[in-house]
Amino acid sequence: MKKTLNAEEMPLYKVFSDDYLFTIPSVQRPYSWTSDEAGDLLDDLLDFIEEQSIKEANISRVEEPYFWAVLCL
Repeated sequence: MKKTLNAEEMPLYKVFSDDYLFTIPSVQRPYSWTSDEAGDLLDDLLDFIEEQSIKEANISRVEEPYFWAVLCL
């Protein structure tokens, strides 16, 4: 069965909301990131938040998107 991959822009706060539950299927290889790699992603996100002066009150008005590819099947 052929599946179509769709991409869409979504606010980052929605990705980390309760709207999504990220799991690794049992047929997928194990999670392989180290704490250093996860820390690099977190540092990058925090730098973006600081550079854009993102606060809870203005999060919906941030004009520059943060590009992060997430594959959700």
